[in-house]
Amino acid sequence: MRIQDALVIASSCIFLVACGGSSAIDIVSSEPVTADAPDTDRNELEPAPTTTSSPATVFESDGAFLTIAATPLPDRLGGLDVAFDKHIDVSGISIVATMSTPESTVIHAANVMAQYLDNDADGAVDDQRVLDALIANNATLVMANDPDELESLDSRYDLFDQFGDAAQDLYAIETNPAGGFDAALEEIHHLLLNFGWADIHPGILGQDENSAISAAMDLARGGHFTEIPDSYPAHAWFTYDDWTCDYSCQLTEYTYWAHTSLLGAQIGRDDVTWEWRLITPEEMRGGDPAGTAILSDPALRLPTVLPNGNYSPN
Repeated sequence: MRIQDALVIASSCIFLVACGGSSAIDIVSSEPVTADAPDTDRNELEPAPTTTSSPATVFESDGAFLTIAATPLPDRLGGLDVAFDKHIDVSGISIVATMSTPESTVIHAANVMAQYLDNDADGAVDDQRVLDALIANNATLVMANDPDELESLDSRYDLFDQFGDAAQDLYAIETNPAGGFDAALEEIHHLLLNFGWADIHPGILGQDENSAISAAMDLARGGHFTEIPDSYPAHAWFTYDDWTCDYSCQLTEYTYWAHTSLLGAQIGRDDVTWEWRLITPEEMRGGDPAGTAILSDPALRLPTVLPNGNYSPN
């Protein structure tokens, strides 16, 4: 069971509107990058210069331009610069990282978050309401090299008392590992679900027992269980057994599994079938029609393309 506490950040002054080519967005430069601009080398995180200028409008969209800025830690984090020396602002959502967290993993996480928010890659957030909810809820992704580091820092500095109550952890050792599953897909999905998508669609995606997605989960678990059962029914296809994970937590996990299975994230992951059995889009559509109907509803404007850490808006 992962932490879910956090902070918000005021968006800084540097904006990234679009980029040419197929390379992932690394950091922002001091000028807006448009689709007609040549690629530039952006290989390191750099603090954003203090300026209040905004980029020229290049897209028509209902949502705001998606922006990515590498900035100093915000004032609200007080003296936590002793633990965190990296901060990326993704359209008002903070990603903070410890000194030992490789920059490449922080940049990758920012790209994944951007792709979830601007899934059609037109340079603007797909649903402004989602972004507004994430900012209002102070959504923050907290990165460390590994769980031991974050636990040690929390015990010394009471990190999550300062982050607030809308944070999600992600560790460098599990982020885009060579030959392994990219946990950024899961942990960032949890953050956006709990403090964005579910917030604006409470009757459908609410992480409680009264939502449509909870009814779909009960079918997937073979019954309505407020606590982890001693054993799941044989016909269940979602059988998470972490006793620390309450009903809401189980629902967050189910929504992640169902949604990302539809996006193709779980293909070939036979190692997860002890917890989740529908690992292909075809299995998900055939085996979980209730969850599929909800998560494929175009009215919800959920992502339909799996992020790959390569945010390249058109």
